Amino acid sequence: MVTREDDKQWSDFVNWVFRSLLAAEEQNITSSTASKFMTTTVFGDKYKDMFVNAIQSVGNYGDIYRRHMERIIPRDSLKPNMLNNGSTGLHFAHLLGNPNKSSPDPIAGSTMHSITKEEGKLRCGIFAREGFGMKYISTTGTRWQGMDADYCYALSASLFEGDIDKVVFVNLTNYADGFQALENGLVDVVAGVPLTLERDVKEITTGKGYTFSIPYFYGDKSGTLLQDNESKTPQGALSLVTREDDSQWSDFVFWIVSATFIAEDQFITQKISEDMMGVPAFGPSFINMHRHAIGAAGNYAEIYTRNVESMLPRQGRNVLNTNPFESQQFSFF
Repeated sequence: MVTREDDKQWSDFVNWVFRSLLAAEEQNITSSTASKFMTTTVFGDKYKDMFVNAIQSVGNYGDIYRRHMERIIPRDSLKPNMLNNGSTGLHFAHLLGNPNKSSPDPIAGSTMHSITKEEGKLRCGIFAREGFGMKYISTTGTRWQGMDADYCYALSASLFEGDIDKVVFVNLTNYADGFQALENGLVDVVAGVPLTLERDVKEITTGKGYTFSIPYFYGDKSGTLLQDNESKTPQGALSLVTREDDSQWSDFVFWIVSATFIAEDQFITQKISEDMMGVPAFGPSFINMHRHAIGAAGNYAEIYTRNVESMLPRQGRNVLNTNPFESQQFSFF
């Protein structure tokens, strides 16, 4: 389902209604038992029963598929339409579309213009935790390493023509601190935050909604969240998070994360990052964004192996879902 970018609340509403249909199937809730589904006030009291009403009207995702598509394309013959139960990969190499369609460079006042032309640095919020964000002392001073850190380096490289040293890491204590830092303009992006309905639509400490990239790490089979980031092993669907006030910047962040999956899918490693396709969608200054991102951090398999493999062998949802494709539907509830 597609919406315009000028009303993030409406886009969120549409997105989470669809996800509720998947969640209802995950929970074996149908139209006749819709009242068992959760209520929410993130869109206001008027829409408290939005999910219940949606499921009551059309059933869950499986009901809809059986009613309209099963006789045309049996669901078990097209596995990406099946629910993902955690046993197969969820990471997916999205299509880039028309590679020849270009756009102008970001305008003055935009986040990307501010980062590259005014501030001259990317401020990336990060949490100190093994495998994801760890400080160490090098000959050039204090540096960070880990999966979250690598995505910050990839962003820096994509913005500053391969330069990973333009990133300034801001050490955050917990997720609430991260959202406050975003809201106060202290950081441009926060790495390693689990996606939830509330954080996406109306985060509790700021009362604002935020934009999440495609997730780059699934913490466990069920996606259960632990309290903030107190666990050494983060849980849930970890993503890069930005404010909602600049869709171009949020899109840029989304496609840098996506680039790591595209590179793995196309067998492009850090050493041959020049093989990545040019991307003119964000203007001529950023046409090499994907080449620089992969040159800085490598593809997803390289990032995972370098940072996480030794403590959490790659399996389940953290595997790339590629041909032959496996189940891809997941609610994030």
